[in-house]
Amino acid sequence: MLMRLTIPLIAVVSIIIFIAGLRNDARDVWRAMVLALPARISPSEMSITGYYIIKQTHEPVFRKDDGYNYSSKILKRWTRSIDSRYYTFCPDTSLEFDAQRSFSVEFLKNHIESISPKFNQKAGIRQDGECLRVEFARPARRYLDFLSGYSVAPSINISSMVETGLGPFIVTSLDENEVVMKRKHKVSNGFNEIRVIDYKWKRQNDADPARIYDYNFALSSKDLEGLGSGYMSFDNMSLKSYVLLINLQDSGLRRSVYNCVNIDALRKAFMPEAGNFSYTKTILPVGVPGGHSGRPAQECRINKAAAIKYGPLIFANWRNDNQSQLEQFASEFFEKTGLRIKIVNYQAAELGRHFHDKPKPYGLVIIATAPDSDENYRMLASYYGKNNLLDFNVSKVEKLYEDLKKEDNPERQKKLAETIAEQIAASNSLLPLYQVERKIYYPNTIKNMTVGRELFEYPEIAEYRR
Repeated sequence: MLMRLTIPLIAVVSIIIFIAGLRNDARDVWRAMVLALPARISPSEMSITGYYIIKQTHEPVFRKDDGYNYSSKILKRWTRSIDSRYYTFCPDTSLEFDAQRSFSVEFLKNHIESISPKFNQKAGIRQDGECLRVEFARPARRYLDFLSGYSVAPSINISSMVETGLGPFIVTSLDENEVVMKRKHKVSNGFNEIRVIDYKWKRQNDADPARIYDYNFALSSKDLEGLGSGYMSFDNMSLKSYVLLINLQDSGLRRSVYNCVNIDALRKAFMPEAGNFSYTKTILPVGVPGGHSGRPAQECRINKAAAIKYGPLIFANWRNDNQSQLEQFASEFFEKTGLRIKIVNYQAAELGRHFHDKPKPYGLVIIATAPDSDENYRMLASYYGKNNLLDFNVSKVEKLYEDLKKEDNPERQKKLAETIAEQIAASNSLLPLYQVERKIYYPNTIKNMTVGRELFEYPEIAEYRR
């Protein structure tokens, strides 16, 4: 009798274990929904969504903790001289990019040699046993700031469309609907897989009942509030500011657009669901050294008859939920100024591929500034040199930006950044619009959520425990 009961009992227990395994597998996967997926995964081509992914797959040489102290997850040890002219970096060679390629002192040397000229052309770099020594002719206190950027994180190509770094995850699949990342070394109480899913595709293929953990880049503030009791919320002041790039060669035309655009009307047209927000005076948002709250100064004076000579201004729109609002804004702007605006819709990923083309495919476009840092010199880099998002150079900015990169004194850094932001504003090539304040929502099943660390809206999923 005992034997007869044992076989069915084993079968029942096996089924329970199997079902529990399926449940654990489902909980093992972090799913995030976003408005637009990047076409290519690379630290040098970061969009907002691209940074979300890079944060999981890459690791910068340094982390900047509390705005002052530095640490590294990829160096076993490091030193710098008191005058910040000499640096020694000893890589952790147990780390790997993928199953075939490990981190090494040779790789670090090649990497530092390739990126350091962006900071200082005269850096001396040599291998010293299992370590690397970097020397500068003068103090270079901002060098660690420079190395803490994800845009210069160690990276290798694993395909024509994907680069991977020394982060805990690696991209295993990429298409227009979904990016899949898997952890290089599994853990038992965290997330071992990440799926970043396109919002439009998810809505059209909603048969999959799997839970989404992160809606923060896809839903409006109002929709996020309706997520229910399974989520906890945190107030977050984003370090991103939304700005209107005015990429028009004619300085008089730029001046007219800059001064005559109704900021409130454009904000409501471009982002109809925007809730809490604040105004910023320049490109630098509040929270970044040199950033100031308040509206930019505007004084609209225009000769409507003279405006007729200009062709339509191409406004590149990368959202798909605001067409009628933008058309209404363009109509009202024409009535006010005589200047025509033509709305051209792009997929965000497609537009992102053309930001560094010359000429640009836009005369006007709204962008969100620098997602990866509170460093003002990195935030201003998009208006300088080959990274310039404009088809022309703003007078004096290149010299000032070089000075900013070399400046060690925090107060002088702030003043230089303010001056650069003011010069960009004076050229009428960038109109600050607003800085968004919103709640960030995450599942309440995460056991170690830390508020206020780095950029909270860009989670480090490898650190979360469930």
